[in-house]
Amino acid sequence: MAIRTRNFKSLVWTTSLKIVFFHVLIFVLIGYEFTQGSNHVLFTLFFWAGSLLLITLYHILKLLRKIDREIKMLKSKKLLEENQSQFFRIEEMLEVYSDLRSSHQENARLLEREQQHNQELILQLSATSHDLKTPLTVIKGNAELLELAQLSQPQADYAAEILQASHKMEEYCGSLIDYAKTFQIDSNQFSQLSLGDFLADLQDDWALFSKQENYRFYLQEDCDLSLILSIHLDYLKRALLNILLNALEHANQDQKEVKLMVSVQQDQLVFAIWNNGPAFSEEMLLGAEQLFYQSDQSRNSANPHHGIGLAFSKQVALLHGGRLTLLNPDQGGACVELAVALKANNKGSQSRC
Repeated sequence: MAIRTRNFKSLVWTTSLKIVFFHVLIFVLIGYEFTQGSNHVLFTLFFWAGSLLLITLYHILKLLRKIDREIKMLKSKKLLEENQSQFFRIEEMLEVYSDLRSSHQENARLLEREQQHNQELILQLSATSHDLKTPLTVIKGNAELLELAQLSQPQADYAAEILQASHKMEEYCGSLIDYAKTFQIDSNQFSQLSLGDFLADLQDDWALFSKQENYRFYLQEDCDLSLILSIHLDYLKRALLNILLNALEHANQDQKEVKLMVSVQQDQLVFAIWNNGPAFSEEMLLGAEQLFYQSDQSRNSANPHHGIGLAFSKQVALLHGGRLTLLNPDQGGACVELAVALKANNKGSQSRC
């Protein structure tokens, strides 16, 4: 660029000097004619003046043409530089896209391997639970026989503890088996029924399981109860009952309150279960629905949970194309939302409850 600028300045100076030179030369010639007393002074004056004008115009046009070529070359060079800059940016974007695509593919492969590994692990746990059920049945049967025998008080207490522990272990194995089965269910095993029929069935079971508790229960169902659901009736009902019983257990002990709110949000039917107990901790919000998760409170309680209930409910939600979410509402308490996908003919036809 500096060399081109110097050449341009040299061209301007050369052209200017040529014009000045011809001006001086013509004025000298005109002066010479005057001094010689020529009879054609006027003609000579016009001739040299015209020649001077033509020469000046010629050099000016020549200069302008060179200036125009320089401008075009500069524009071409600038355009080339801009195109090169855009090309480099496109290359960089393509490299970033390629890296992102490779990373996405690698993450997808890792996720697939992890899911496969998890399913294999769950199936192994299920098989182990099945294997444990037979000896557990024997232990439980012997413990029940011992309770009928004439035992001393310490021996009777031991037999009662064995029976209680075998009941818990049997329940634990059953929960693992049920959790594993959710990975083997497909939509062919779903049934079609209305939302109203499902809620009526759910309330009957809820009343049966919670009849020994003193609590207040509210059901908010502003949605159209004629909505047709495509669900696995047994598993979805058990998932919701599990959340309801958990909410009842952790509600305010002075006056237990549990609320089930049903709403349609976009293309999902949402069951929101709220209680008036303490809010979820940050730790629980992040991982309470993971398999075998136990909070500090649960681990230290007299009746600890095994971390299967919410994991089962989450898997049931995923099985229905939905989600499980833990929330701390602004009005206090704790809330768990279980959402399931609506059938295509129900989508967009309802508003939020």
